[in-house]
Amino acid sequence: MLIAIPMSSITAHQEMLGIPFELAILMVTINSFLYNLHVCFGDPVSAGWITPAIPLIGAWGVANFAAGPERIHA
Repeated sequence: MLIAIPMSSITAHQEMLGIPFELAILMVTINSFLYNLHVCFGDPVSAGWITPAIPLIGAWGVANFAAGPERIHA
């Protein structure tokens, strides 16, 4: 779940933000790493679907902006 949902958002990042594959996978990897980092510090967590889906939801939310810098800044 923590891998499938973020990795499925890579295509949405590419289409919605107009960024290359390498940058999209980097964004998803950093997001997933930071999401799991707090567990290493002893914070109890029950994984859900919404937090790993943040990149996908964010990409969907900026669909009204032109591809390129405008979408990235949104």
